[in-house]
Amino acid sequence: MSLSTLFPAYFGNLASEACDAEHGIMRQLWESRLVRIGAVGLTIGSGPLLLAMWIGHLRGDAYPTPVGPGILAMVTFWPSVICLAVGLSRVLRK
Repeated sequence: MSLSTLFPAYFGNLASEACDAEHGIMRQLWESRLVRIGAVGLTIGSGPLLLAMWIGHLRGDAYPTPVGPGILAMVTFWPSVICLAVGLSRVLRK
């Protein structure tokens, strides 16, 4: 549901054109191999650490020590961010 269907008097065709442009950019981003690698690496690398911290919080553990997920996040975080940044800059330059 777009903004033009919710508020036709305010947005009209502007909202539908902006949404079409946004979907085109998002499609181009996801077609970029570097963006996909960076997003998957960030999710797989940081996800287990965030999950371990959340479980520790739910259990009331004040100082959880997820060493394995912490090392995984440490190794994958910056390469994933760099892949995302390079992929984003390449798509936006086109």
